[in-house]
Amino acid sequence: MAHHKEIQHKIQTFVNRCLRYILRIWWPNIISNKDLWKLTEQEDINLEIRKRKFRWIGHTLRKVDGEIPKAALLWNPQGNRKRGRRAQLEKIGNQGSG
Repeated sequence: MAHHKEIQHKIQTFVNRCLRYILRIWWPNIISNKDLWKLTEQEDINLEIRKRKFRWIGHTLRKVDGEIPKAALLWNPQGNRKRGRRAQLEKIGNQGSG
């Protein structure tokens, strides 16, 4: 979960930087992020991402049964996976010697 928050923070930082560039707001003309969002009629990027995810899920759930996006969304794998990367590493090693 921490990795997810880090990515969201980087995206928000990028968006803020782009908005400041578009509006030509550089140092020493500093405004807060919230004021920047009000000025540009934007909102926190995390809210926008969440809204779009829910919109996509709603769109996908209304699809016909059997379509790939709906099947992927509803897929529930059964059983346990083997731990480790040993099989992948052995396959790579065998490909190089052939």
